[in-house]
Amino acid sequence: MGRERECEAIFGDERGWVVAHLDADKIVLRGDFSAKVPLSELRSLRTDGEQLLGSTQRGALALLLGRKEAKTWLSRINDPPSLPSKLARIIHEEVN
Repeated sequence: MGRERECEAIFGDERGWVVAHLDADKIVLRGDFSAKVPLSELRSLRTDGEQLLGSTQRGALALLLGRKEAKTWLSRINDPPSLPSKLARIIHEEVN
């Protein structure tokens, strides 16, 4: 998926500025604190204004991504791009 954003984040007892990276199977947070959050552990994932919110057994997750980016992340997590669509995008980028 490969989306990345510098943002304020809360995860469990941790809070601070991080670079949040959305991978195909996890969200990686690096900065004031570090964490890896497997997408399979996320529950009740939703957006609220500029935030992407969810919960895990390790605590609540809140990423202040901005309204548009939060919706994009939610969409990518709930309906990840298929391999053919990823390959088509790569081919299109190489041609242009």
